[in-house]
Amino acid sequence: MSILNICDYKDEKENNYYKELQKCFGSRTHIDSVVFEKDKNPAELLMKLMTERYDLIVGHGFGGVLALYIGRATNVKTILINPAYPASRYWSDDLADYEYQELIEKITERDICWDTKRETTKNVYMILGRDDDVTDTTTSNKYLRSKNCFYVDGGHWPSGADFSSVFKKLVLGDSFEDLDEDQIAEKRRDEATYELFKDFAIGKTDYSLLYLYSYEEDALNRMSKVARRLTGNEADKELIGKMQYISADQLGKDASNIREQYNGISFLVIDHITSLLMEKGEKKALWIACNEVLDNNGRILLVSDDSAEDLFEGEREITDLIYNGCVAEFEDNPISINKAYKGVIDIEVGRKPYSDQYQAITIDEVDSKDGNIAIKWHSKHLKDQILYVYFENGKWHIDEKDGWANKERAAVILEKASTEFVKTVEITDHDGKNFFGWGW
Repeated sequence: MSILNICDYKDEKENNYYKELQKCFGSRTHIDSVVFEKDKNPAELLMKLMTERYDLIVGHGFGGVLALYIGRATNVKTILINPAYPASRYWSDDLADYEYQELIEKITERDICWDTKRETTKNVYMILGRDDDVTDTTTSNKYLRSKNCFYVDGGHWPSGADFSSVFKKLVLGDSFEDLDEDQIAEKRRDEATYELFKDFAIGKTDYSLLYLYSYEEDALNRMSKVARRLTGNEADKELIGKMQYISADQLGKDASNIREQYNGISFLVIDHITSLLMEKGEKKALWIACNEVLDNNGRILLVSDDSAEDLFEGEREITDLIYNGCVAEFEDNPISINKAYKGVIDIEVGRKPYSDQYQAITIDEVDSKDGNIAIKWHSKHLKDQILYVYFENGKWHIDEKDGWANKERAAVILEKASTEFVKTVEITDHDGKNFFGWGW
């Protein structure tokens, strides 16, 4: 999730509302925090910010003026906290010599006055301090839908339990009011995912390692977003212990100090695991980190761009961890929230977690050239694949169209292809020994 926080004139980047956002989403959530500056052209700042893609915009004071403009233009959910709006009422206080007054008024005020139905501010919410002695909250209130405005205890910089409660509800969307059906469904999927992760983190399920993967980008984004929120949610009293969220590229390659880093971790999330981007040293570090947490009775959640067959193939030490854990395939199902996952599959002894996908391999065609074999095949997630089996320089070789062949997958493909292959062969009358010329 990406968040934009625009601070008031003379405020700090990591202001109260930056810290409130961290409480809601965790310290690892990406938050762009900028300050409304007197000596900088706001048009340049707006152009820069509007080229970014944000999921949430928060603005306070004069920062709220810019946040309102960006929110209306991008239709991104926007929360204004005591905005200095309309700005033309407040120049004389601190910005009497501000050279961009006319520009601000032109781009933020003139057209909104004609929006009597408030259609361009459906996505904008406002939190107003009852005792604000800097801005006139009754005037600000006139420009938005009344049900989108919330009064809280406090002045121009509201804080405390009353503010935090309202802010959290708006940020996390605890109320589904004003959301369309798709947004409500997405919010429920987020919450269902969070509850599943939480049950795992607090030990309501009897396994200690859960490996989750998805071929659907939306589902993977949801898993990543909820995993960050889970480990950063200090407000959830059930989540006690030392929790940590990292992406796979943060593992490092120095195996010597890995154990020390993850000693005492009760819940570890390792996100964005992609085999093509992981070198051998990083895979070793992954195993050490996981093993250290499990040895200390902790729990591990692995979120991956790759299925287990692609990520752990040939890495027996890592695969052993998965054998002793559980594998689930995330299914983005907007209809049944309770079935957001196909299920958690207990790994039986000797059974590879990706054997189901192997069984789904379909042989399309088997062809040969000079005694060498080419096998066209596909599976649910891999289309138009070819396995080449050829003899050269006294050895058999395998290769695939994409160059990512491995022996285990080749064995399954050859086993399945043999059925198709024998359909085309001719049975001879014991002429094989004469063809090869040796006496087996």
